[in-house]
Amino acid sequence: MRFKRNEAIGGVEVTDVFRGAQPAGSGGRMIAETLQAAGTARPEVIRISSIMETQPTSSQLAGGTHPAETVLGRTLTNAVDALGGTITDWSSGVAQGKPWIQARVRY
Repeated sequence: MRFKRNEAIGGVEVTDVFRGAQPAGSGGRMIAETLQAAGTARPEVIRISSIMETQPTSSQLAGGTHPAETVLGRTLTNAVDALGGTITDWSSGVAQGKPWIQARVRY
């Protein structure tokens, strides 16, 4: 997993979430552990960006599914839960031709 601080959104931007051989549902914990290890355990905004069109989330968003109800939305919810936060708002969009989802978080 990779992430970067993104001042434009006021939080962090996560890319390349691959859980490999980890069990289904472990992606959120991976995100939380990575952010904690990097000293960024309480971001106000977390965005998952550059979602590949082969990912279910991409077709779910295109079909009108709310970001929270997508596969990566559930991953993001699990990450925020592991960080001890609560999601207060969701948004989604497209940047450079690829969708993104974003959660605003309160701790």
